[in-house]
Amino acid sequence: MVRHEPPDHSRGDERTLGGYMAVHARPAAFEGSDGRSYTVAIETDETGEHARPIGGYLLFVRWGGEQPEVIGHIESPFLAWGGTIEEATLALGALSLHEVKRQLDLLVGAPPAPSPPWWDAMREEGTEQERESPAMTDAPGDVRGVVMNGTGGVWTVRTTDGAQHQATMRGRLKQEGADKIAVGDDVRLEPEERSGSWVIAELFPRRSRLARRAPGGAHGERVVVANIDQVIVVFAFAKPEPHPRMLDRFLVIAAANDIQARIVLNKRELVDAPPAWLDEYRLPGYPIHFTSVKERIGLEELGRALHGRTSALSGPSGVGKSSLLNSLYPGLNFRVGEISESVNKGRHTTVGAAMHPLPDGGFVVDTPGLREIGVWNLLASDLDDCFLEFRPFLGECKFGDCRHVHEPGCAVRDAVATGAIGASRYDSYLKLLGELEVGEKETY
Repeated sequence: MVRHEPPDHSRGDERTLGGYMAVHARPAAFEGSDGRSYTVAIETDETGEHARPIGGYLLFVRWGGEQPEVIGHIESPFLAWGGTIEEATLALGALSLHEVKRQLDLLVGAPPAPSPPWWDAMREEGTEQERESPAMTDAPGDVRGVVMNGTGGVWTVRTTDGAQHQATMRGRLKQEGADKIAVGDDVRLEPEERSGSWVIAELFPRRSRLARRAPGGAHGERVVVANIDQVIVVFAFAKPEPHPRMLDRFLVIAAANDIQARIVLNKRELVDAPPAWLDEYRLPGYPIHFTSVKERIGLEELGRALHGRTSALSGPSGVGKSSLLNSLYPGLNFRVGEISESVNKGRHTTVGAAMHPLPDGGFVVDTPGLREIGVWNLLASDLDDCFLEFRPFLGECKFGDCRHVHEPGCAVRDAVATGAIGASRYDSYLKLLGELEVGEKETY
């Protein structure tokens, strides 16, 4: 995704989107048919199509509250295409403000997108999530849902019928010391009798969490996303080149939270053979997927891995995360890993994780900052357990507090020497260990 300045051809014509943005030096604002306030931005993204590689779309940011805060967003499908970003942007900037408003009203009242045909055969199988999640018995009048996103104390909750509601946390829950709401939480909604608005009346137990420790050695944690089943780390074979050390950062965060991780190497068509360093990730047993949107490689296998699960999708920009999802789910126009940047630009607002529903159950989750290991406040003494291939050897070292650096009788270093642990992965461990130890000295 690329954020754009208004195109030159529309400057001065306030009846067009680009002209309005140029003349007033601010986003155009609208009231939707739902009575809420929206601002609009021009965005582009890869389409996954060879003939029309760049698509343009409109990002509508929803605002609310006495002191306006971001409370959600909606996106149009691709409305313009081109061989370059500039071509797609010019077409969007030439849209009349009347047409932009029409697109907003269509989105506010739009029905859910249909499921792709290749999912039909899987509908009767059930999902791993349904089999393993604790049962919830509905009381009369209960409205169950999952928290999709939120900020400023206002949460978007998607109910089982696909409807979305804005809700706040009931005061009684705060007084009882209930956990803070997190994206992915299963909750029960109730209507507020006097105002007619929705409140979160109950927070159900979490089956997992992706959480940051409190900084500075304080007790507690901040849950970034709840009820997550797996972390999907997407890199490309080339353009951009993959960096194993960055991959290790994603995997360490997943392991620190006891969440399964999968590795996806996209753009398979760009290389003759997988890189040799990838073999070191087979030793700890990470599932590895090779995919290509252009040549339709590995898509069904990846789709089965996502089916019915809540998956945190992460990876560097440019690797094709959005293109992968749009190939798996045609017509849904996913744009992953970009919303926080779009809505935060120029504003003192923090947008955390955001969930996107998948056809026939399951979600993908944007998790900003997943690779920034420092902000997760992982202890240096816990790092060895986050390298899965180290675990069989951790109780075998001569010293109980072995750091696996230069201590005698270290079973981990012996395993590196015999090839049971990859040398590059061990080197990555040493670099991360040094980084965490420096951070702890500065904190304490």
